[in-house]
Amino acid sequence: MKGDAAPSLTDCSEPDCTECRNSYWSDEPDILYPTCVDTTVYKYTNVCKRENAKKCGSEDLCFISYPHNDPDKWLSKDKNCRPLPESYMDMDGEFKYTRECRNQLAGLCFEGCEYSCNKSWPADDEDGWKSAKNMCRCYQPDEDIEF
Repeated sequence: MKGDAAPSLTDCSEPDCTECRNSYWSDEPDILYPTCVDTTVYKYTNVCKRENAKKCGSEDLCFISYPHNDPDKWLSKDKNCRPLPESYMDMDGEFKYTRECRNQLAGLCFEGCEYSCNKSWPADDEDGWKSAKNMCRCYQPDEDIEF
């Protein structure tokens, strides 16, 4: 049986997991097993309010999301608040940056940035600006910006 969201998306060891729930056997409800229940590639936009975050665990950073390939985007019937995978936050990776985001508190800039908040995607992503991981991130002046 599937229960509530696991405390963290990382509790599920599958690298492409986008929703992790605590599962249990009906005869042993106190023993929980983190189970990946979704591997859809999502586009993540902005931080969600916790009260709307039923798919997120207590330790997750939760973002509004919709399936990356959904042409309805923000109007998608599958739009929901979901845990942001660590790979979207990997600050050790290199990113390509473009123009500043209209909202300087969008995406991963939700706590504010020292310099500016710019559209970005992983430098090694062959989809470039069409990447599912394209989102607003804090730009650091020692990084190259592509215009």
